[in-house]
Amino acid sequence: MNNKKKILYSITANVMSTCVSATIALILPKVLTVESYSSFQYYLFWSGYLGFLHLGWIDGIYLVHCGEYYDRLDKEKLKGQLRLFAAFQLVLSVALIILFISGISEIEYRDIFVSVSILLPITNLRLFFLYILQASARIREYSDATILGLVCYMLGIVICIIIGRRDYDSYIYVNIISNVVTLGSSLLFCRDIVTSKARKVMLSAIDAAEYIKVGHKILIANFASSWIVGIVRVMVERRWDLATFGRVSLTLTISNMFMTLINAVALVILPVLRRLDSSKLKELYSELNILVTVSIFGLMCLYYPVQRILSIWLPEYASSLAYMGMLFPICLFEGKNALLLNTYMKAMRQENAIMWVNSLCVIFSALLSYMSINVYSDMTLTMFCIVVSIAVRCFAFELLIQNGTGINVYGDIAIEISVASIFILANWCIGGLFGLALYLTAFCLLCLIKREEIENSIRSLILN
Repeated sequence: MNNKKKILYSITANVMSTCVSATIALILPKVLTVESYSSFQYYLFWSGYLGFLHLGWIDGIYLVHCGEYYDRLDKEKLKGQLRLFAAFQLVLSVALIILFISGISEIEYRDIFVSVSILLPITNLRLFFLYILQASARIREYSDATILGLVCYMLGIVICIIIGRRDYDSYIYVNIISNVVTLGSSLLFCRDIVTSKARKVMLSAIDAAEYIKVGHKILIANFASSWIVGIVRVMVERRWDLATFGRVSLTLTISNMFMTLINAVALVILPVLRRLDSSKLKELYSELNILVTVSIFGLMCLYYPVQRILSIWLPEYASSLAYMGMLFPICLFEGKNALLLNTYMKAMRQENAIMWVNSLCVIFSALLSYMSINVYSDMTLTMFCIVVSIAVRCFAFELLIQNGTGINVYGDIAIEISVASIFILANWCIGGLFGLALYLTAFCLLCLIKREEIENSIRSLILN
């Protein structure tokens, strides 16, 4: 199966993910109270960090085996890892459940954290199999398992809405069940690993230590990356309340919905890059860079209909939705990072650099957020700090790639800053038809200036 088909399968799975995100972002705020929706968002927020409780184990497996063909994987070795990993996750889950039941007095918070703890082994075992499918470029199977879980999630949400469920607990149960479905289907696709004879426990423990040694840097990098925004959300909840957290989360969710489509292509690129000669990486970067940048700037045009429709559909969230005009450039910086920069850094095995850049950026984000939230108590400044922190991380990766490949990125950085600034100016400071006209003018000028490069890149990628 060629790479175009793999990208198509991945896009299909991520379109489904976008539909589910859209349902959560558009329908649930309409049928739930602000408090119930905020509690559900709080559950989703913390469940999003469960993947970090594998200590880099899965990341190590992914990095070591990325680019290998599935039929050549050492199944006995992976079965040994599965056995140890499952035991570790179950013990950790039980320990957290006991801790939260005994340590949290508020019923709402206790229920949320116990639910997150129950989800822990389900999520990480699901990731174990999905990472193996990704690493071996079995994108169709990965997509099928993902889609099946998402369909279950969507149906569960719709059923809860139809029967009139207005409590956040019901939607948490649906989320857990959908993860179980994805786990079961991905396990079936990797059943020859499950049925293989496992290595001895001591040998598997030694292998696990090696995988964690390789993967812990990516784990720290991913954790820091997610906390560039995550730490802002936690500070908002602590400084204001859970309802404010929910309103801010809604805006970020809508901005991040577009990231799922971008990640669809990123999913396929890394295994492909790992199979390429290093001499081809530099040439391919230049071709992908211009297409990625222009495509994401074009995608940002969707802000205008989306913002208008949501303001009418969810009038009680209108004040927080206004921040979309400032936050939408996240699509550029996060999208470029996921689709190109982070992928290239991993292909060049620059885990140390990824870890340090993300770690320093989360410290930078924490400092900015502390000033904007606790000193100035200004939500507008807080939202702007999110964009600045993510942009700084993007530029740092571009400079590192320049050092590794010799490609001059200063012109690209200048373009990204200019067009993103125009977008924020057009929609936060001006707005309306004048704002739309200003951004479309800037985007059209960019396409005109880069027309020859765009055409050459498209022609080169199609021929390849």
